[in-house]
Amino acid sequence: MIIKFLYDKGLRSQHADTVACLTIGLSVASWVASKQVEPAGIDRADRWGIFVAT
Repeated sequence: MIIKFLYDKGLRSQHADTVACLTIGLSVASWVASKQVEPAGIDRADRWGIFVAT
């Protein structure tokens, strides 16, 4: 039901694939930024990377 609704609104699998790849990139970027900017260490950076991916 939800898939059909999204398909009818114009969402295609290529759009979902693109968003999935972008979230991977965003997760890596937030991990690197958190690791370099925050003094909290690698544990906090790991949590930021996981947070973006979910």
